[in-house]
Amino acid sequence: MNIDRSRTTHDLLRETRVESPIQGGSLVRDWTKSLETFSFSAVMTERRRLAGEIHDTLAQEFAGILLHLEAVRSPEDIESSIISECLARARELAKCGLEDARRMLLGLRPKSLEGADLVHALRQLVERFPL
Repeated sequence: MNIDRSRTTHDLLRETRVESPIQGGSLVRDWTKSLETFSFSAVMTERRRLAGEIHDTLAQEFAGILLHLEAVRSPEDIESSIISECLARARELAKCGLEDARRMLLGLRPKSLEGADLVHALRQLVERFPL
């Protein structure tokens, strides 16, 4: 299914009301309910995707960092080369975690900001909702 994400539910509802021959009828209510259900379903799907991605990346990297730091908690009993190796690995996991977090956050960036600055995106948003 190809979805035009540039149009909001508000836009679709406004168009439906204008184009519908049955103003205030069950067709409009059914369409509205379907859109609300679809929107809720899309939000829940995205939440599950994000939860899985966070679990598969950030949570695993944090667990690895903790494991390596715990391994060198009592440095007097461990060779310095092992301590250095554990700390280097913890540092590498932290870097990967930071990169993953940045990638995930960029993935959440609204499409309206792609190729535009914030002022331009806000101006477009204001224009979509005339007073």
